[in-house]
Amino acid sequence: MSHRYDAIVIGSGICGTSLAFHLSRRGAERVLVLEQGALCSGTTSHAPGLAGQLRADLALMRILRESIGVYAESGGGGYQAVGSLRLASSPARLRELERQKIAADEAGLGNALLSTAEAQSRFPLLDPTGVEGALWIPSDGSADAVALTTSLRHHAESLDVEFCAGLRVTGLPPGVVEIGAERLEAPVIVLATGIWSGPLARLAGVHLPVVPMQHQVVWTEELDILDADNPLPNLRDPDHLVYFRQDGRRFVLGGYERSPRPLDPALIGAGPNPSVRSFDAAHFAPLLAGGQARVPLFREPAAPFSRTLNGLESFTPDGHFLLGRFPQRPDLWAACGFCAHGVSGSGGVGKYVADWITDGAPPFPADHMDVSRYQAQPLSFAEAAEAVCGIYSTYYDIDRSV
Repeated sequence: MSHRYDAIVIGSGICGTSLAFHLSRRGAERVLVLEQGALCSGTTSHAPGLAGQLRADLALMRILRESIGVYAESGGGGYQAVGSLRLASSPARLRELERQKIAADEAGLGNALLSTAEAQSRFPLLDPTGVEGALWIPSDGSADAVALTTSLRHHAESLDVEFCAGLRVTGLPPGVVEIGAERLEAPVIVLATGIWSGPLARLAGVHLPVVPMQHQVVWTEELDILDADNPLPNLRDPDHLVYFRQDGRRFVLGGYERSPRPLDPALIGAGPNPSVRSFDAAHFAPLLAGGQARVPLFREPAAPFSRTLNGLESFTPDGHFLLGRFPQRPDLWAACGFCAHGVSGSGGVGKYVADWITDGAPPFPADHMDVSRYQAQPLSFAEAAEAVCGIYSTYYDIDRSV
């Protein structure tokens, strides 16, 4: 390991790896990626893997769509365009889907508004009771986050990017990353550090109001009715607060409950993967009920789960990413706070921030994502967590801005 680099990226998850790859692609000759644990051992290692593109925020939609392009080119098969169905289980939700269709049409994102029967033909295991229709996005898909990250890392290493695991950052004075007594110098240092972003920002004298949120997901046993070679599309039923995707011959169920649970980063602790907490079946029960209402196979009383997960996800107080250069630290950048869009957004975010660093300006406006918005009046963790709980608990509420 050298002591001078063109850029140092802290965090080896899918975002940090994507950013390092794109920086090197843009001509940075000496790029280092640092990781405190094993490579790709944080939130990326347990991402549910739904990659959607349609959002009311046009800048975010552009980033998400660019991610799909990055994964198609460099993802090593870690992305499958299985398509997605967003259900309307109420007349009000159907009106939202109609507005979203207009937004998708204006953005050039292929889509179709389907009848209940058409939706069930694409997802035969669906209980159509109460379904008013669905929005179909054929280019949405499923991502194996670890496979994507591994492929991007191999591409980056082929461009001489250096990855170093097991190194904990202890200091961040201007232009320097300290690892114990060792000092690594770089004119560009990027925090792509997920749930650990807040504590690392404090080391640098800046502010990142990233709140780790406990997000629970379950996997069924392998099911004979599922064909791993021809997976069903991803399914979202926001009126029941849940999402589904096929993973091989298993189904994945997760969602956004009304009683979310933040976690102070100081309590994350250590271990092989400290971004994973103990699963709480009682807390998951409302989401399981939502899943059972829409997909009957989850109603089977003897159907055991092959895997349960309570993984930490990064959220911000306003629901937008934290990107860009800190105004008080010209050497220091952020690429974090992805609000459950970490996998679906990281391909595009890596390119966006790399272009910004290289060209001196962002490739397109996204002022609402600029990290500078939280620097003048930093929030306490309690203030940030309260705002994030409001974002998380209404994640699937009807969006009337579209």
